[in-house]
Amino acid sequence: MKPTSLYLIPIVLLCVAFLVHLPVRQKWQVPVIRSGYAVLLIGALTLFHAQPAVIHEVNDLTGIANFSAPLVYALNTGFSGACLALVINWRGGEPDWLRRVWLRCLSLYSICAAAVVILFVLGEAPAERTTDFDSYYATTPYIREMILLYLAAHSVAMITMLWLCATWQREVHGMLRAGLLMIVAGAIFDIAGFQATKYASVVARWNHHDLDYLSTSVAPVGVSIAAFLVAVGFILPRASGQWEALATHRDLGRLWAVLRDVDIPVQPSPGWWWLPTTRLTLREANIHDALLRLNPHFSPHVREQAHADARAAGLPPGDADVAADAAVVVQALHAYTADLPPTNEAGDHQLHATQGNIGALAALSQALSRPAADATGHPSPATRSQP
Repeated sequence: MKPTSLYLIPIVLLCVAFLVHLPVRQKWQVPVIRSGYAVLLIGALTLFHAQPAVIHEVNDLTGIANFSAPLVYALNTGFSGACLALVINWRGGEPDWLRRVWLRCLSLYSICAAAVVILFVLGEAPAERTTDFDSYYATTPYIREMILLYLAAHSVAMITMLWLCATWQREVHGMLRAGLLMIVAGAIFDIAGFQATKYASVVARWNHHDLDYLSTSVAPVGVSIAAFLVAVGFILPRASGQWEALATHRDLGRLWAVLRDVDIPVQPSPGWWWLPTTRLTLREANIHDALLRLNPHFSPHVREQAHADARAAGLPPGDADVAADAAVVVQALHAYTADLPPTNEAGDHQLHATQGNIGALAALSQALSRPAADATGHPSPATRSQP
């Protein structure tokens, strides 16, 4: 039961999107994360089981002709409900209202999925159809209603998702907006390339015409492109965040190289599978621990002199603060290494870099990369290899 080339790329991308969104355990309680996971996982399962070769294998394994039909339709209905729940949670609102709407959505689509199975049991579909089940059984009692039910449930979810994402993308920027636009494009391809062709082939059968090629040839292409775009839409914001974390991790490299010999609490070594955001969190924690250990050696006199020299050299106040912090760190590291008596035992003097965001630490790291960083007269520390 191997994926065909038509479905392989979207299935892989949906799985990749699922993996890169792996949250820490505490975040499993966040509704939008659970909804996003459901969309990606159920979407990949739906595409996998919708392949003709897999359909045939499942039918053979169960011994029931067309058993795959209610399976795929129920998965598709679950996917539709997950999409609807995701965009509702994504938009946000009052927690109580979100919970009520989410429960109603879950209940409605669970009922639809159960109805799909019941209608299949009530109907008769003895001839196995791996590619044209919709059009072949379009006029069969109960099976006809089953087909219309799953298509209608899917249409409501996709149209709602398209409207909400298209509205929301005007309010956001950057990679989040790019991701939303990809999801919007995916919803359009789903509506025009999958749903419209399915409806057309079914209605054609009702009117004694044959447009089965729309269901068997066009619809699979449309849904594959839609799944591809939706997966990319989920990956883009997350991948952008990981890329930014990787760049910041590298920016902090010089600062960590200077501080890595300071005795700090033991931290786990990063595994090869760690994402850049996790690596960055570990490096930031190590840097803060090392600076805290050096704090008793921070000299306000060194800072004042370095700041005055930087201002005299024409640096703006912000850059002068960074240069002064760099001089303080270099002097404190020298005192720590030489085991000199502390000059700041009360801990009154703090670095400006530790009072701001991580960008302030990156600026300090960059300042330490310059030979002129040491305003104390001590030679700058030798560059050490990074972890």
